[in-house]
Amino acid sequence: SSAVAVVAIDDAAIKGIGAWPWPRDRIAATVDRLRRFDVRAIGITLPLTEAQTPPALAELVEDATRSGRRLSRTLRKWAVKLDSDADLARALERHGGVVLAAGIAKGGSGSLESAALKPVTVQESGPLGVLLAAPAATDRALQPPLDQLARSAAGVGVIADPRSASSAFA
Repeated sequence: SSAVAVVAIDDAAIKGIGAWPWPRDRIAATVDRLRRFDVRAIGITLPLTEAQTPPALAELVEDATRSGRRLSRTLRKWAVKLDSDADLARALERHGGVVLAAGIAKGGSGSLESAALKPVTVQESGPLGVLLAAPAATDRALQPPLDQLARSAAGVGVIADPRSASSAFA
């Protein structure tokens, strides 16, 4: 249908932009561009489980701010530029219709719970309640996107393995 577009990450894209992981600000720019084209919904199947922003960045800014030096303003400006996870989170919020993928790894020891993923409560009894009930514990572990990104997205959907999906936008 002409109402659906898939922006796939193919060999040409990898050759032009570089190998994974792509900087989150690049993904944010793509989300913003699709928003300007009035794309109503975007699904991102890229694995966004690991932070890209250096963990010490916030501490560096805090130390510089506490020092009271003029340098702290410059550092804060650069911190905003370097915090690509927050940049992507802001782009997801601006769009309002982005669904991220959470993978499920077989043989994992993790839980099927995440702080950003809210459990569904079922009020239904009888046969329908059984169908809607949460799955029993398995040998699989959920690999959700970063909490910061999951909270900023419109939702998170589960796919068997985000790396095996045709990692795509829109």
